Amino acid sequence: MTKTNTRSRIVSILLVLVMLLTMVPITGVTANAAEWITVNSYEQFEAAMTAEGQCSIRLGADIDTGLLTSGIGLLDTLTVKGQKQLDLNGHMLRLFTQKDALGNLIKIEFGSLTLSDSSEAHTGRILGVTSTDSNVLISVWQNGKFTMNGGKLEGEAGKFRDALWRSTIDCRYGGEVVINGGTLYVPPKTYERYENQLLDQFLDEFDDLRNGSCGYTLIADNDCKVTITGGTFKGPVRMNASNSKWNGTTSRVIITGGTFENNVVLNGAGSKAGDGKVTLAEIKGGTFLGKVQAWAAASFESSFSTKWSSTAANSARNSG
Repeated sequence: MTKTNTRSRIVSILLVLVMLLTMVPITGVTANAAEWITVNSYEQFEAAMTAEGQCSIRLGADIDTGLLTSGIGLLDTLTVKGQKQLDLNGHMLRLFTQKDALGNLIKIEFGSLTLSDSSEAHTGRILGVTSTDSNVLISVWQNGKFTMNGGKLEGEAGKFRDALWRSTIDCRYGGEVVINGGTLYVPPKTYERYENQLLDQFLDEFDDLRNGSCGYTLIADNDCKVTITGGTFKGPVRMNASNSKWNGTTSRVIITGGTFENNVVLNGAGSKAGDGKVTLAEIKGGTFLGKVQAWAAASFESSFSTKWSSTAANSARNSG
C-alpha cells in the first residue's frame, strides 16, 4: 500500500513537471508578443523597425532625422521587416533628407506596418521632408501591407525646387493599403499650382486622367488592394496609377467610410478575370467633397454622400 502510494505520488509529480515545462514556452511567446518597445531616438526606431519578426513600437519622444549626419538627414530608405505596430503616442517623427534621389522614406515590402496614435489629443504625426522632386512618405510594394488606424501622415511642400511631387502613401506592384482612421495631408501647393496640376484632369468633368507632377494623399496601381473605412484625405486620391490589371476575383477598392476633401480617381485598367465580370471599386459609404471619377466596373450605393450634384454622381456611375 505504501509502495503504491509512493509510486502514485512520483507519477503525479512528474506529470505536473511535464505540464509546467510545456507551458513555459507558450507563456513566454505570449508575453513577448504583447510587449511594447519605447524608442526615443532614430537609431532605436530604425533598429526596431528593421528587426526580423513581430514587434510593437511606441514613440517616447519627438524624433527628427534632420539632426543626423551633419544636417543631411537620412541617407537610406528605412525598409520595414516582419510585422510591426507603431504607436506615435502623440509625438512627431520627422523624416528629413537632403540626399538626392532618396524619394522613398519608408518602404514596406514582404512585411506589414500598422500605424496608430494612442494620445488623447491625437497629435501624433509622421512628417516627410526631402530636397528631391519626388517624395513618398510610405511606399507599399509587393506582399507589403500598410494599415492606418490613427495619427497623421504629412508631406511637406519643400523649398528646394519648383517641380514638386509629394505623396503620403504610394502603393505599387500588388501591395495592400487599409485606412481605418487618421489624417493624410499633402500641401495644396503640390497640386494647385499650374506646374503641379493633373493637366486636364477634372478641368472638364470626368475627363480621362493624364499624368502630371501632383501631390497625392494616396496613389495606388491598378493591381493593388485598397480598403477605406475611415480617415480624412486632405488632398487628391488616385487609384489607377499604372496599366496593370487586378488579378483578384473580388473588388480591389472598397470604400465604406472616410472623408475625401479633394478629387478621387478610381479604376482605369480593368481585371484579368474579365472586364465587367469583377466589380473593381465599391463605394458603400464615405463623404466626397470633390469629384469622383470612376470607370471599369465601379458600383455605387445610395449610402455614400457628395457635396456635388446628383447629376455628377450619375455621370460617374454611368462611366463604369
